[in-house]
Amino acid sequence: MLWQEQIAGIGPTADDKGRGGKFLLVPPGYDGPIPEGYLVGHAKTFGVVLGMRGFLVEGKPEPAVALMKSTRIYPLSQASSPPQMTFLNGSGKEIDTLMAEDFQYFADLADLIEREPADIIDSAGRFQLAAIGIEKGKPFSPDTERKAALTEAARLASAMARTNSFASTYPERLVYDDRAWEWLFIGGSASWDPRGYVNTDLRAAFAYVAVGMSPAMVDKVVGQGSQYLSTMRDSEGRHLDGSKNYRLHLPANIPVVNFWSVVVYDSESRSELRNGMPFPSVSQYTDPQSNADGSIDVYFAPTAPAGKEKNWIRTVPGRGWFTLLRFYGPRKEFFDRSWKPDDIVEDR
Repeated sequence: MLWQEQIAGIGPTADDKGRGGKFLLVPPGYDGPIPEGYLVGHAKTFGVVLGMRGFLVEGKPEPAVALMKSTRIYPLSQASSPPQMTFLNGSGKEIDTLMAEDFQYFADLADLIEREPADIIDSAGRFQLAAIGIEKGKPFSPDTERKAALTEAARLASAMARTNSFASTYPERLVYDDRAWEWLFIGGSASWDPRGYVNTDLRAAFAYVAVGMSPAMVDKVVGQGSQYLSTMRDSEGRHLDGSKNYRLHLPANIPVVNFWSVVVYDSESRSELRNGMPFPSVSQYTDPQSNADGSIDVYFAPTAPAGKEKNWIRTVPGRGWFTLLRFYGPRKEFFDRSWKPDDIVEDR
């Protein structure tokens, strides 16, 4: 749902155990009958989001696309005759996934508060919102002075969020004692409460760079689900610079059942780096060149090293970047850390 909480999960480690099925999502306050044969999810918000990820089969997306297109979403009242679905192909299309970082952020927040149940925010939170003029059932119309203050507040909050995500000081963020790699889910909890309370810093740090989440992205299940490591720094602790040349060494036998990938993101937009390549990534599916011992070197630079084009991700001078190392179906060697990636090193 819209509050970084999962209502129901799809997949091998989720509610349907990978077998598929019929899910019934009921809205806040629903106390009507529940028909048999459904996996039921009780939403706390009226707005919900469905996200699915499909895997390539023999390097091709068509089987996953066909499976997704078998999905049907419809009101329960139309269950006896579900309408046809309309699917839009967003590949290669422009899409803006960023939250506003000026006054528009608060205007969007006010609109969200108006649409959703009042009790989705606790009493203390409603007081804080009311203090800046956001109350359910009342128009949000700040005067010029308050609008200017909120505009500056959004800019400051954005800077704080960026620091929270890209310069975290939480010791738990580090995956290895001798590497710069960090957990995407710091603390190992998709509910952000590893110590018995919700850590809003950790939740915000994840949301700022990744937005959507699922417990399957953090649950430690050998051979299933997924795990994500991130780094914003090189081996010397410096933030990654789009004008420099870097190399990442991945030892042989990367521990995955499904596949692995290295993806580069823009530090400002937190979206995939716009570098002129269709996808700013190197993965098991892109058939990178292996070394004699089976290890793989991935290169990040404005221009490709000679003969290393298949192992190269173009970076953009003047743009900071970070990377995610993704493991789909991680094996035990990932969890016991007997396999671990090197740090990213600058190639001088």
